[in-house]
Amino acid sequence: MHFGTSSLLTYSLSYLFRAESAHSKLKIYLGSSLQNFKTSWGKIHTLLYLQHIEIKASVEKNINLVLHNFKSSQFKFLRGVVSIAALNKIVEELKRSNIVDADDITCKYILRKTHGLPCAHELAEYDRVNMPVLLDSIDSHWRKLNM
Repeated sequence: MHFGTSSLLTYSLSYLFRAESAHSKLKIYLGSSLQNFKTSWGKIHTLLYLQHIEIKASVEKNINLVLHNFKSSQFKFLRGVVSIAALNKIVEELKRSNIVDADDITCKYILRKTHGLPCAHELAEYDRVNMPVLLDSIDSHWRKLNM
């Protein structure tokens, strides 16, 4: 998969902010740095356990939540299998597909290249033949909804 420069920058900044947030959360949680290893390890383990529970809850929410935007038959193979973030990107690209239509020259494959998701002309083609978006058209990293 190819990421454009702006996508890499966005991803890098997002990762940096999450890392800084996690680091400051850990510092607050640990309190004093003058603790023994066993005490620190116990606190770190508890913090990681709580984060794991939070992530699992988020994954479950993604699996069980069917938002209004995704109730149409276009998403019938994707609901509960593909992340909400990916579905939101596809909804935005569907709006663009009305302009691009099935013309792959005008489309420029932007979403396909940057995110591994169907781009405007692919979505226009699905719509033209009255077919739902196929799961095979979604990069596998968007389909990891289990722990």
